[in-house]
Amino acid sequence: AALRNMGTALFNTAQNQGDQDRDFANRINTALNDQRAGSLADQIRLLGKINPGLVNSRRWSMKVTGDSSRWMRKEAEGETLITEDQWVMNRDLEREQGTVLEVQGWRRQFLPVSWGHSNKGMRELEFINASQQAGFYPCKDGSVTPSTFRELATYRGRSLEQKTNWFFNKMNGLKVPWDRCNKTVKIKREHAFEQSYNALKNQSVMVWRSPFKIEYIGEPGIDAGGLMRDWLKTILDYALMPANGMFKFSETDAITSQIDEHSKEPLEKFKFIGMILGKAMMEQQAIGVHVTVPLLKLIVGAPITWHDLQYKDTEYYNNMQSMVEMNKDDIEYLCLTMTVPGPEGTEIELCPGGANIDITGDNAKEYIQLAVKYKLLTCQQSKLGAMLSGLFEVLPEPFLAVFEFNELELMLGGVANIDVEDWKRNTTWSSESSSGTSMNTLKTWFFDIIKSWNHETRAKFLQFVTGTSQVPIGGFKNLQGRYGQIKKFEVKVINRVRKQQFPKSHTCFNRIDLPRYVSKKEMSELMMACTRIDFSVGFGDQ
Repeated sequence: AALRNMGTALFNTAQNQGDQDRDFANRINTALNDQRAGSLADQIRLLGKINPGLVNSRRWSMKVTGDSSRWMRKEAEGETLITEDQWVMNRDLEREQGTVLEVQGWRRQFLPVSWGHSNKGMRELEFINASQQAGFYPCKDGSVTPSTFRELATYRGRSLEQKTNWFFNKMNGLKVPWDRCNKTVKIKREHAFEQSYNALKNQSVMVWRSPFKIEYIGEPGIDAGGLMRDWLKTILDYALMPANGMFKFSETDAITSQIDEHSKEPLEKFKFIGMILGKAMMEQQAIGVHVTVPLLKLIVGAPITWHDLQYKDTEYYNNMQSMVEMNKDDIEYLCLTMTVPGPEGTEIELCPGGANIDITGDNAKEYIQLAVKYKLLTCQQSKLGAMLSGLFEVLPEPFLAVFEFNELELMLGGVANIDVEDWKRNTTWSSESSSGTSMNTLKTWFFDIIKSWNHETRAKFLQFVTGTSQVPIGGFKNLQGRYGQIKKFEVKVINRVRKQQFPKSHTCFNRIDLPRYVSKKEMSELMMACTRIDFSVGFGDQ
């Protein structure tokens, strides 16, 4: 729908520009007419053939070459690297469409130099343009071979079930048998994190990949798998609790966690947390860990975009959003400089002499890029590097790179048994008008469709609407919106203005705009399509 509207606007604009653009206008008009007989995919391809700049909703695609990977924007026709000139369309057209700036993404890669003897085994991160080629974290045990990358390139395009089967097959190949090595961990439950950290922080990778036997001192339980699962969850629950000084909650909810960049805890503890995460995934344990979208992206190596800033600093993100939608000529009147707010009222320069560089329409994109890089990446660089070093020592990075970041959330958190009746009781409904299919009919169709899905599909649909696949403790009545306030699941029925009109989500408000469909079949098909969304496009890109 967005592409059709943009195509129509471009057609009108091109017609008014004179003879030199008449051919361009005619090609647009031809494509718009041809759309009526084609599928949505055909429509997108047609618009893409006219002008790649029309495809305003691009998504990232990873290409694996040798021991390296490269992220690209996937265009309507094939996969090509986007040049800097293609990222910003005609200035007047941008102003009309409200897309003044499109900001490059960042991705992380590891530097080859160790941090030194005190942090042996941890590697430093750097942040590069998302479309640049970068190597994976080095694996020295021979578990990653050239065939691994060929398989990775193949399996990245397959279903989640096929990916997980491939992944767990690789994990079984990494495990060390009991008779070769094993580790007994004896701890008191009330001191589980610190005692486990002290017992395991200096252990080799072989020990981490071997069977663990967990013994809680003073408890009679025998570990046949249940104690291991309980132990992993206990350790990670402690680490992610904001009161313990290593992680904090996202600004958009009180469920998902992110690294606390101001943490005073030693880097070795962040490496330990990464190794625990690796152990949990190797043991095929979904232990209810929920981290923010930016952190999930950083784990799988996906690009960070400026829309991810909303999870870290919602107010700053909203200010950025307002600036992006401004007329470029007005940006200088914001009186900004190339700095971001630092701790205790300080200012952080984003580049040398940044405090003396005024932000204008000409350098606003660079300002947003550098601000995002600092707030999401640079400020937590050492802690993130330590955690990922620990994770990738236990679990080689190429194996984990098979997943999209939203799939990783399901891997870590598991698929909850979502209670549809509870969902139904705690959903509010509103409507733009009363014409067409009745509200009662739409309500019945909506929840009948959700009931017909399996747990994984329900979780993906919930993730599409709320940003997370998980239901908070206490059920849907405790679903939270931005700033942590209670915000129930909401369905707003909007007028259906065309065929194949997709629902639209507003994750900060737990709201879905549901077109007033004329049949249950149409509603089912388009709701199901929402569960297949490539979330790497980033929130805010429609």
